[in-house]
Amino acid sequence: MFKHFFVALTFLTALSTTLSAAKDPIRFGKVSKEELKQNVCPIDSSAEAMVLCNYGEFRGDDFSFVQTRRLKILKKDGTGRGDLFVYGADNANVRGFTFNLVDGKVEKTRLKNNSVFKERITSSRYRYRIAMPNVKEGSIVDVEIRYTGFPTNFYFQEDIPVIHSELYIIPSQYIDFRQNFFGFEPLDQSKRNHYIAKNMPAFKEEPYMTSRENYITKVEFDLLKISYPGYYESFTTDWDALRKTLMEAEYFGQILRRGKGYLSDMADEINQKLGEDASDLEKTKAAYDAIKKVKWNGDIDLTPDHNLLNTVFKDGTGNSAEINFMLLHLLEKLDVSANPVVMSTRRNGIMNPYFPSLEKLNYVIVCATVDGKNYLMDPTEELMPFGMLPQRCINGSGRLVTEDKSANIDLKPGGEDKTVVVYSLKMTPEGNLTGTRGFQGSEFSAFNFRKRYRNHNNKEDFVKSLKENNPNLDVLSLDIKNIEDPDKRLTANYEINLKNQVAVMDTLGFLNPFCLEKIEDNPFKVKDRKYPVDFAYKRSKSVVVRIQLPENARVSEIPQPQKVTLPGNSATATILYQARQNVLTVQYQMQINKTVFLPEEYPYLQKFYDEIIKKQEEPIVLTYNL
Repeated sequence: MFKHFFVALTFLTALSTTLSAAKDPIRFGKVSKEELKQNVCPIDSSAEAMVLCNYGEFRGDDFSFVQTRRLKILKKDGTGRGDLFVYGADNANVRGFTFNLVDGKVEKTRLKNNSVFKERITSSRYRYRIAMPNVKEGSIVDVEIRYTGFPTNFYFQEDIPVIHSELYIIPSQYIDFRQNFFGFEPLDQSKRNHYIAKNMPAFKEEPYMTSRENYITKVEFDLLKISYPGYYESFTTDWDALRKTLMEAEYFGQILRRGKGYLSDMADEINQKLGEDASDLEKTKAAYDAIKKVKWNGDIDLTPDHNLLNTVFKDGTGNSAEINFMLLHLLEKLDVSANPVVMSTRRNGIMNPYFPSLEKLNYVIVCATVDGKNYLMDPTEELMPFGMLPQRCINGSGRLVTEDKSANIDLKPGGEDKTVVVYSLKMTPEGNLTGTRGFQGSEFSAFNFRKRYRNHNNKEDFVKSLKENNPNLDVLSLDIKNIEDPDKRLTANYEINLKNQVAVMDTLGFLNPFCLEKIEDNPFKVKDRKYPVDFAYKRSKSVVVRIQLPENARVSEIPQPQKVTLPGNSATATILYQARQNVLTVQYQMQINKTVFLPEEYPYLQKFYDEIIKKQEEPIVLTYNL
């Protein structure tokens, strides 16, 4: 997709002035018996595996990068780590060995070429999936990858402990690059060209984290320029240079400028349906709904795989970039102003708005400007309402790019998670609760319900899964409205029977009234958290439970009402109880009023959930007349 200078490498080799590399901390394909006998990680005895050494070296004389990674399998549960991924350029050469100690001797098994599978991530970056042979408890795995090119990143930390990690950039006066560090664990040595980390603890993902890519200890690189006598090339030095690169690229700007005739019938159909007086906003909504008919194949891409989108349109399925490009083409045919927004998905890590990096971009969405207002769209999700973005796109900011300028765009969710649940139940003499549960979901709540429902073959399968997750629940009937219309509020009315809801001791009964709405566990378990909590979008849930008691039972004790509020009203929860005659009513409301909580706010958020869970554990005490 993007031009490279590799044709001139022979000249670069002849002209480069480099420094000698330090002694390599690892020799590929050579392991000791002592390493094979090692069965416990020295910094984490619970670890199922550890990285003994991860060494990377870039050589400026021939513009090549080599990385050697040595992995030790400590426990049976760690054998799955023999299936691994490495990243590199299209021209990468991958080698590997598995070592085992058999009858006191080192047994060496070579990785075969047919166990290495290559798949494209971006136009210049590939992922190599490797299935190492003969991996078992006690094995050591060596993998080496070599390719021509500058590394885009290097990880000093992984989700298992790393004993030694080192990166050496042998400098060259002809190459200039930018580095950007991430992570909370310090390096033992951090120079511009030489980085060393020792005894790096495993990175632990925590709930409501945007991406490990934002917090794991690593360094990212951007190649800025290559300059030597007779040759000069600059790269992503600023956003305007990146914009120009994209708009000149064969699989980006050139595709956007190609003919849109394949969408003529669709555009005519929209115009005829809406009429000549239709507003641009009506056209935009109609185009968004129309393109959603092309199915997303699940591939996340910055660029289309095909340079002719009419083929993709006829096939009816495409990657994320192809579907978004089709929406751009259709909006252009409808005379609606729209441009691409390039971005990094949530899982890929945050895009730095001040330091442009082409390697960091992995996705594109559409921004239509109507009456001075921007509307962000991603038609890959058939069930996503107009004006809202999938959670993978809610990730800081993106960059709107046009033929002559670029601009920062906030990637806002465009909606909230709004849920209302109402129970109307009767308690049987056996301690069961029978009656109805009414559910109303709006925006993300409705979207998530529709996604869960779509994952089942039919209503019966959906009901069966509810039973599997709630053994005491019987769903006698279920009526769902607006399941296929994402722009409308979704409602689901259940006729249910909840068994064993009252614990009886002599003449006393203990009832938990929260039914299926109880928070079982606090998602925030660690004592201290280094990373922000990111909910992606605001959330509100309102629950009303009405229970008619049997004639021989009455409420003798109810918990005190409680309201929990975090500073700045960032989150609130209210629980109220009422008992009148033979009817018990419980009202529960919880709101998360902002999306991001900083680490210093974490203890308050943790206590907030603790208080709710503690209150929901308190039973209502009943007295039975025998």
